[in-house]
Amino acid sequence: WHVPGAVVGVVKDDQLAFAKGFGVKALGGHESVNVQTLFPIASISKAFASTAIAMLVDQEKLSWNSCVLTYVPDFKLSDEWVTRECQVADIFYHGSGLPAQALTQMATWEYSATDIFKALKHVKLVSSFRSTFAYNNITFYLAERLIYACTGLEYSDFLKTFIFEPLGMTSSATDLDAIKQSSNAACGHILDEETKSIVVRTSYSACARACPAAGGIISSVSDLAQWMKLQLNLGM
Repeated sequence: WHVPGAVVGVVKDDQLAFAKGFGVKALGGHESVNVQTLFPIASISKAFASTAIAMLVDQEKLSWNSCVLTYVPDFKLSDEWVTRECQVADIFYHGSGLPAQALTQMATWEYSATDIFKALKHVKLVSSFRSTFAYNNITFYLAERLIYACTGLEYSDFLKTFIFEPLGMTSSATDLDAIKQSSNAACGHILDEETKSIVVRTSYSACARACPAAGGIISSVSDLAQWMKLQLNLGM
């Protein structure tokens, strides 16, 4: 795939058994990737969002079957019945009836998550509720709103306080702009649209910036090893 640089980590027996960087942070550059190099982790961020909501379920601040409207009263889809019936678990199922990647282009045009959220009511549903899988990002904004409704904390503050800090993920954040301030971060790259074989530099996804719960986390292999330990130890 012509990737300029990558880093690999293997967790076994509650230890980071192998970790090594390969290649460079920027095409044409000379700075090597290492285990502390920051990368945007894209949609792996969604697992952090669902874990955050699961923590609130454990604390009985809501349930998976709670209606989203109870906590986010300005939530509105084009179908009133689906809006009323949409439950917390539905945020993560990609089965709302929305077309795949609904309104993602608005994020690319750098509209805010609030504006994109308001636009949901204008998007025609293309399938019946819970009948079809159609991958979407904007529904994960509801996770951010639910966390604020239940705790009074912004999404970034909740993750930092209850996931990143307890796990020792000291370099991880939900702010893509933070990666610009780091001296050890990978640059964005993409295959040229015409040739599909020439690698060119690119900026990070505006969609991730608009909706951190969908794809906005930056992290390193040393930090993600801590996250893997949590998963392999069934939440401990």
